[in-house]
Amino acid sequence: MKRIFTSFVLVFGLLNISKAQLTLIHYWNFNNFTTVGVLGDPTQIPPITADYSIFSPNPATLYYRPLPGVSSAYQSYWDFLSPGDTTNCRNGAAIGNCLRPRYMDSMQLKFQIPSTGYKNLVFTYVVERSGSGPQRNSYAYSVDAGNTWKTSGLSIPNSPVVATAVPFDSVSIQITDPLADNNPNLYFRIVGDSVVTALKGNNRIDNITVEGTKITVTPVKLLSFNGLKVEKQIKLNWSYTNPVEVKCFVVEHSINGKEFNSLSTVSFEDNKSNIYTESYTDRNPVAGVNYYRLKIVDNNGSVSYSEIISLVNKATASISVSPNPVSEVLHLSHNLNTSTVSTVTVYSAEGNKLLTNNITGQAGDISVNIKKLKSGSYILVLDNTVERVSTKFIKQ
Repeated sequence: MKRIFTSFVLVFGLLNISKAQLTLIHYWNFNNFTTVGVLGDPTQIPPITADYSIFSPNPATLYYRPLPGVSSAYQSYWDFLSPGDTTNCRNGAAIGNCLRPRYMDSMQLKFQIPSTGYKNLVFTYVVERSGSGPQRNSYAYSVDAGNTWKTSGLSIPNSPVVATAVPFDSVSIQITDPLADNNPNLYFRIVGDSVVTALKGNNRIDNITVEGTKITVTPVKLLSFNGLKVEKQIKLNWSYTNPVEVKCFVVEHSINGKEFNSLSTVSFEDNKSNIYTESYTDRNPVAGVNYYRLKIVDNNGSVSYSEIISLVNKATASISVSPNPVSEVLHLSHNLNTSTVSTVTVYSAEGNKLLTNNITGQAGDISVNIKKLKSGSYILVLDNTVERVSTKFIKQ
């Protein structure tokens, strides 16, 4: 096929971001592929994994597929030509092969380019056309793994592809849609428009890069975390700023200040204020010292913790156990009103619930069979709808 050359180079650089600010995320140079064409049903053309990806395992993949609505019997293929070009070359790669998508009429180059952890994305490639190849390329992107496609969030809606004596021209497209940032399901595609002769011609493409700036998130700043005893309950309050990536707060409780259990999850709701406040009421604190902390969960799954605070809940009820240490049956004495539902619960020293018994209406001495427990230290909690008391015992 005859190749046409002109004496000028077009460079598209409609970018608002300095190259120095960008990190290479994905890169294809095709140097490791042969020039043997892949013929037949284009839906069976094998994909090409990126030569480099910042992610491991590498999820960046290039597909050559018919556009929606085109018959799968359409005979297109791609092969690889030498030489390619050094423009936009990365990682010290030498000049090698370039990609030649054949018969681009009604075809698309579709790229799977996850951007997790990155924003301000820029897609760059170098391209040359044959005499009857597509004279323009148009672009689209998808934020939902290729289910729907958009063009409004691109810095270049389409661009000419001019054959030149210096073979390749560079094209850079900035994806300006915030939904494309930090997106594991981001896709991009190139479509060859204005084919000189239908079903003929090609573009030669090389050194495809996807770049972006790394997202740095300032952690949430917890301004205060405190509690207040209100009658027989404990109300916790906290305030914070910069909730950029906060998903939720988990209120955790402990009776020894070491092992914590989750009481409740408080989801973050953005009210666009400078300082945010939240609260939670523990309606059944144990008698004695109660320890609390906040588990702060980010959208990416990372976790941080607040300081531990303690509040004393003076008991009006009393509880005692015997014998202690105990082998099989633990005898429990208390002065709680058990006319309402009361339960006896045994926890491990780590805070794991091991057994629970309903003791409604049982006043005075209560027997609890702990024969199946392993030797060690345990915590027994007795509570009803009004009061909650605890004590420790040792299983021999």
